[in-house]
Amino acid sequence: MTFTAYRWELRKLASQVRTYLGLGLLTVLPLIFVPFVISFPAGLIVYWITTNIWTIGQQYTVQKIIPAPVVATPAEVAAAKPPPPPPRSQF
Repeated sequence: MTFTAYRWELRKLASQVRTYLGLGLLTVLPLIFVPFVISFPAGLIVYWITTNIWTIGQQYTVQKIIPAPVVATPAEVAAAKPPPPPPRSQF
């Protein structure tokens, strides 16, 4: 019982640490990238932003229009297989 409780607490703590590290990266990475990106031409920044917005829109549209694929059950897979061929005669 103690080992199970330990594992559960460890998993909960790891989730909190990942969240904390993720928030830290989201805060620090823009500060690291700004000195590099500031020297790029303005057209490149506009291109990146436009392309990202367009791609997000496409992905959203595709996910709403095209339904998720239907996964066949094992019974359906077995029923879809062709029957075995008849045995060949020896003559």
